[in-house]
Amino acid sequence: MNDNVARGYKVVACSASSGEETVGVKEGKGRGRKKSSSRSASSLSIVERTRLVTDLLRSLARDRLLVLSSEKGMGKHVLASQLIDSLTASGYETTCVRLAGVSPDTACRKLRARMKESVARLSLDGASGQLLVIDGLWGMEDPYFGRVARAICSAVFGNCLVLIVLREDSESLLEFLPSCRVVRAGDLIVDDRELSAWEPMLGGLSAKDAMRCTHGIPSLISNLRVTRVYPGRIPSGSYWNRCVADLFSNALRSSLIEEELELRLVLLALGKGEVSKLPSLGIRVSGDILAEMAETCPLFGIDLRNDRFDVVPCEDSVVAKALIEHEKGNEELIASLVKHLAASGKMRRASAIALASSDKRILKSLVGEYPLEMIDAGLTGTVVRTVLASGRDPRMCAAARIIELFGVGEDFSGVADAAAGFMISGERAKIHEQQIELLEAMHRCRSEKSGSLSPSWFDSSMSSGHPLVGKLALMGKALSLGFDMSFVEAFREMLLAKNDAAESSDPSALSAVLTIYFEAAREIVGDPPNLGDTATVARAEELLAGDVPPQMRNSTHLVLSAARLLSGSADGSLESDRCASSYAARGEWRAASWANIAGCLSDFASASFRRAHVHAAAAFGYAKTAGDEKAIVVARIMERATLLKFGESGDLGSAWEVGASEASSDLVLLDRLHEALGRRDAEGVSTLVDEMGETTPSLSSKVLVSYLAKYDGAVGQRILRELPPSWVPNGELSCVGQGDASVAFHASPQNSTVPFAEGLDPGSDPVLDVNVLGGFSARKGGIKIREGAWRRRRARDLLAMLALTPGHTMSRAEAIVQLWPEMDLIRGRESFYSVLSALRAACGQVAGEIDYIASGQGRIWLDETLVRCDVDEFERLARLIAGGGLPETEVVALCLKLEGLYRGGSYVPVSDPDGKYRRRHEELSQRYVDAMLKGSEAALRLNDERQSKWFRENVRMEAGATSGARVDRSALG
Repeated sequence: MNDNVARGYKVVACSASSGEETVGVKEGKGRGRKKSSSRSASSLSIVERTRLVTDLLRSLARDRLLVLSSEKGMGKHVLASQLIDSLTASGYETTCVRLAGVSPDTACRKLRARMKESVARLSLDGASGQLLVIDGLWGMEDPYFGRVARAICSAVFGNCLVLIVLREDSESLLEFLPSCRVVRAGDLIVDDRELSAWEPMLGGLSAKDAMRCTHGIPSLISNLRVTRVYPGRIPSGSYWNRCVADLFSNALRSSLIEEELELRLVLLALGKGEVSKLPSLGIRVSGDILAEMAETCPLFGIDLRNDRFDVVPCEDSVVAKALIEHEKGNEELIASLVKHLAASGKMRRASAIALASSDKRILKSLVGEYPLEMIDAGLTGTVVRTVLASGRDPRMCAAARIIELFGVGEDFSGVADAAAGFMISGERAKIHEQQIELLEAMHRCRSEKSGSLSPSWFDSSMSSGHPLVGKLALMGKALSLGFDMSFVEAFREMLLAKNDAAESSDPSALSAVLTIYFEAAREIVGDPPNLGDTATVARAEELLAGDVPPQMRNSTHLVLSAARLLSGSADGSLESDRCASSYAARGEWRAASWANIAGCLSDFASASFRRAHVHAAAAFGYAKTAGDEKAIVVARIMERATLLKFGESGDLGSAWEVGASEASSDLVLLDRLHEALGRRDAEGVSTLVDEMGETTPSLSSKVLVSYLAKYDGAVGQRILRELPPSWVPNGELSCVGQGDASVAFHASPQNSTVPFAEGLDPGSDPVLDVNVLGGFSARKGGIKIREGAWRRRRARDLLAMLALTPGHTMSRAEAIVQLWPEMDLIRGRESFYSVLSALRAACGQVAGEIDYIASGQGRIWLDETLVRCDVDEFERLARLIAGGGLPETEVVALCLKLEGLYRGGSYVPVSDPDGKYRRRHEELSQRYVDAMLKGSEAALRLNDERQSKWFRENVRMEAGATSGARVDRSALG
């Protein structure tokens, strides 16, 4: 046997990145051998395509000739290997002729020789069927195709089966062949049924996700197994990029006619869009070319029926490389594509192409027109380097000023001065003016407190049609509200904006900052987190760790860390010095004061009192320069707390006097109480407590109270004992003297607390407050009953059941059934009396003196002269709102109080055998929803669209959390 005779067949890689494709068998002839069971991840072939193979075998048996024609990576060689395996199993001998890399004359001689051998073997007695596989017929000219076709026809007429594996640019061979079936790329796409059989091998990736990423291209589906794929995001990694780049290199081959190559370049650059809009870009679009591409090139995902194209997803660097390889002769097209991508918001792709281009004018034009958009896309370094390299180019005026306002790099004022009056003209100039005006306003806000720059100043820009202008305005308003310690208002603004925002797959640094701001506000107001928010914050922190202005990265990290420290969800030191120094160097005194306050809070919590004292003193100095009275008061409280730690207790406040008219009255009162307690001035404390009882505390004051209670051992515990109940933060506050006094609280947008029921006169006995909205808690005389006092869990549940039951009374038998549904009444009575005794002991009930939980004649009840329940006040407010006849302003005010009471719904005891308390929860939820809708309508009649929207958003969240709540969707807008 000569050298060309092989000894068997072997399945090979189907990866498009593994060099030149092969037919899947060794050259020569022989019977199939057992496939190797050990394959690397990069050489896995696609699932067996039984239906397609069976169909093609019928065509091959009918015509004795079959052509597989497609570009590289579409799976033609894997399919050829599967056809060979099927015919080998049927007893066919296979002769493979590989012609790639040989001269046309040699190819023709080689093919004739193999054809003669195959035909000759058929004439032998008992001979098996013969299959001739021809691979590598590309790079030839028509005269040679004629010679090749004659040899192929001879094999067909000699009763051999002929399988030709062809590349798309060599299809002129088909003109010389007999009529036969031609399998193109559109036929090679893997369908859902085939892919679902391979799904277990995709490492948890669903068939639907795999199809979306790969368009059903076999080689790409194989490569998903060695590529990191994130749900909803494109595959990534060097292996995937090499594979896709290789596919695009073949799809953009130079042999294409100019019109088709230009169309493919445009589709690749745009990624996805509508086919009908391509002519508006100045692109010549031929219907015949589009139809042919839809059939033969699935990489571009052309769907003419739905007027869409969706190119296989890949990283921007891959797209840029593929485009720049064809830049010569297409310079104007590349520049036009960059401009269109930038105008469409695809800044990363536009920048990647501009950076790869040899024409640096494209990059300069991009930076000059879209500096903030590039910074938002995480390309700060590119903007800075381009502006520096441009010297005093007047087109860089806006870019230089924006960089300067972000505090990046050197002083660019020379560029701005030289280019004054020579900014980009037209619509972009107006957008630049808006962006710079907002950035300058934020700079002023960080520098000093100004009456002319209130949070409402940013409202007009928040509704801007330009997305970045709207984001900057929201950032400015959140920043201003944060400096004013208006945390609930900041949370509300960002929540409404978050729900209105359109989703975007492109990363945005400004969106990441807003995400961090929202998370910080959420921590402080006590809104419960969810897994989606946690993942969003993680992605935002990852993005801000990239190429963004350092001040943006450091300040957002500081804001979030400080919020977590104040809310009690995290401890630890904050890196505030770098931020504070940066702010001070730029004259942003107000921001520098709050950065030092954050550092002081962190140092104080970690017992670094000397560092805390230094930070408090620095904060006061900067706050005085900025005229920020609230910062002065907070700095003064922290200064005093550190001095008390050093044993100093003299006059700690006279040097820093600030009137209540300048700072909020509640914050000033807290400051004076802290000072009086530090001096041990009993008379002053008594006077201040009376005054505080008549003042409604803000959330910021409650935040500070919770922090002092946790960390200021000298005064914090005494503050809790002296404060009026309305000043004690809602939530899990440990009883004074019980160790850790940390607090995790929830507040309404108006920081309302549970009011006393009208007409209640508790007299001299301490009142028992039972809260069953937003979880269960109980307080006696304003002090929370600690967890250790509840010796039995069912004692808590019994109190909750009494509070939730209308009239607050229930029979002994009903209580036994609810608490021990598996027991009979006789055995349950003993357990019931034990639980009742534990409940009374936890509440401090003394027989013959005070009866919070009374009993008699087979019933138990709560004494309404000694016990008040938040659910009673909730139902009273709900009835007032539902009754109608009230002015709109009063309806809105009542709804705000109701919202503050509700806090997520009623507590459902663990033991609820017949679902009674679950139904009670749904009943209260429905009343809450109805009231919020009434409030929304009233706010609309008052032309308060934002308040109306806030009420509707509460309805949406409640409807999503409680399945029993019925909502008229039309009322939600």
